[in-house]
Amino acid sequence: MKLFIIITLLVVITVVVFFLMLFLIKSIPMWIGLKSMNENKACNAVHKISDQNTLAVISMQARCVKARYEAIKKIVSINDNPQAYLKGIEQVTDQEVLMQIAQTGKNYGICKYAIERITDPEKLSKVANIATLKEARIASVMAITDQELLKNIAFTNYYNVVRVVATERITDQDMLMEMAISTIQKYEPALTAVERIVDRDRLIQIALKCHFIGVMDAAFFKIDDKELLDEEFLKTIVSRGINSNASRKIVTIIKNQDYIFDVLKNPISDKDTKLAALDAITDQEKLFYIVNHVNGLFKLRFSEEVDIAIRAANRISDSNLIEDIALNNQFHCSIREEMIKRINNQAVLAKIAKDASDFHVRRFAADTIENKAVLAGLANESTDPDVRLTAVKKIEDQQILKQVYLHDSDIFVREEAMKKITDTDILTEFALSNQYGSSTQLLAIEKLSDLNVLTTIAKNDNDELVRCAAVRKIKDKKTLTDIALNDKSHDVKMCVFENLDKSANRFIVNALNGLRNDTLQKRRSYTEDLIRLLSKDAFASKLFWKEASRISAKAHTDKFSAHQDNGHSSNDCGHTDSSPRHQDMGIGITFPPYPFND
Repeated sequence: MKLFIIITLLVVITVVVFFLMLFLIKSIPMWIGLKSMNENKACNAVHKISDQNTLAVISMQARCVKARYEAIKKIVSINDNPQAYLKGIEQVTDQEVLMQIAQTGKNYGICKYAIERITDPEKLSKVANIATLKEARIASVMAITDQELLKNIAFTNYYNVVRVVATERITDQDMLMEMAISTIQKYEPALTAVERIVDRDRLIQIALKCHFIGVMDAAFFKIDDKELLDEEFLKTIVSRGINSNASRKIVTIIKNQDYIFDVLKNPISDKDTKLAALDAITDQEKLFYIVNHVNGLFKLRFSEEVDIAIRAANRISDSNLIEDIALNNQFHCSIREEMIKRINNQAVLAKIAKDASDFHVRRFAADTIENKAVLAGLANESTDPDVRLTAVKKIEDQQILKQVYLHDSDIFVREEAMKKITDTDILTEFALSNQYGSSTQLLAIEKLSDLNVLTTIAKNDNDELVRCAAVRKIKDKKTLTDIALNDKSHDVKMCVFENLDKSANRFIVNALNGLRNDTLQKRRSYTEDLIRLLSKDAFASKLFWKEASRISAKAHTDKFSAHQDNGHSSNDCGHTDSSPRHQDMGIGITFPPYPFND
């Protein structure tokens, strides 16, 4: 029994000792971290602690400032939620600890909170230059007002954006100028510095001394009254950056034409600089030179060079030079056409229209001419049918048009001349005379409306086509009837029928043609159609009746002759009378009696 009690007591003592040792092991680092003034011991103790509550106590109550900082760092590394240790930071007033938090923290909220509690500008400057987070650096810069510190940050910071923010907070004009012209400064901060400078003299110095072309441009364009700037200063700017925006502006300010021309000819000048120089040149000979040598000056694609040559040519106001370009066959047609638009001398235009090697240019020049005598000369003398055609289109003189029509060798020119002839006497002469040919007569008839002339042609001309053309233009039914009754041409008669009754045209033509050529069955059908049409019109019915009767009688006579040749004594209808007034048409249909009193 005693042995059991002893063993139990030993076990209890062992357990107590174990937990006591465990407590001591945990408590000793906390105690050392809280009480020790030795930075190494206190920090080592903090590193052994993992409990966040213990670390929070140390961050607020530790006697060693560095231990507090290490505790905060440990909390940050364990828990990303800033709420767990913000209270600890609230208790920290030591600027070194706050700086360390801002520099090494990976949570922007914590870093910003620490930066807001830093009052020492030097420490803010250090945070701005070495903080892990770029945002923390910017927040530090925003809290700094000391100009020297800001200048140092603007010159040395790793991040461009931090440099720019620092520059934006600098107000000292000399500092800003120093930053703009410094050879160690980056482009964006230097440009920001120029934007904040307002002094004209400083801007001039920056334009002369800065090593960034963009900064030079910005400084130059901020200068007021650029036209008052010294010419040597302007030339210096151009020499520093011939392809800069400032240089392109300067060539429009400088009055020295030779200098501007040298800029354009400079082989290192780019297209935009050359064009700016071109637009500033007013010297006529220089502009003419550019038009002549655009290929060597610009060395671009052919189409672009042509456009530039036109641009230069359009700046020429000397009429002699304009005419030289227009007359010179070596220039592209587009350039010459632009010059032709500006020429008023009709003789020069006529020379171009006659002698230019490019047919586009010849035609363009002819189209520009307004003088009637010059146009007449071109229409009669030019060897190019396109030029003659263009001239004829602009001529109104009827006698000239008549001569062109009669004598020109090109069919298109002659047709255009005929289209423009409106004089009735000329058209009548063409229409009545066989010496000009039937094609001329037909064209003239199309443009005539005089009944007497048309009737004369329709009754007397030897050419059936010409008579038909005249018949188609006649509207008087009596005249048409008379022509149809007396003309021997079947085609002319058909034209009369078409003109008399358009709606019956198909029946009439079919009937009369059918009576001449088709089979018995078809002739019956055609004749029935024709008979139905007889009551439509008095003149037309008379004409139709006589023509149908004539054809019918001829068909009957032909058939009767054929029967006799074959040994028959009569035709197929049993009649021997072959009179033209025979009423039986030989096709089994009785033709109606002649209904008119002649």
